Amino acid sequence: MPALEDHDPWLTRTGLLEAGRAWADGDDLSIPRLSPVNGPLYGLPSLDIHTGTRDILHPDALTLHQRATAAGVESSVHIVSGALHVHPLLPVPEGRAARTHIRRALHRGRG
Repeated sequence: MPALEDHDPWLTRTGLLEAGRAWADGDDLSIPRLSPVNGPLYGLPSLDIHTGTRDILHPDALTLHQRATAAGVESSVHIVSGALHVHPLLPVPEGRAARTHIRRALHRGRG
């Protein structure tokens, strides 16, 4: 996360930790209810993960993919060089391409 923080114009580690603490309301930030990547992944439906190399959460997206695959969950990860957090929502070519992919996956029944 620290290595990407200078390249992500949208999110900061400080802001994410503060939001996480507020959401946790005093609970341990690592419990699976608050951090699903720390919980059991076996039995989840297939995952279609979209991440960008400028997203501060990019390493977490890769960890989720690796842990899901290790748990036997069908998982695919789509990495877009230079893309930001939630790039599928942005009105840019990369966002449009991601939205098209997501729509097609949903129509095929792969979420």
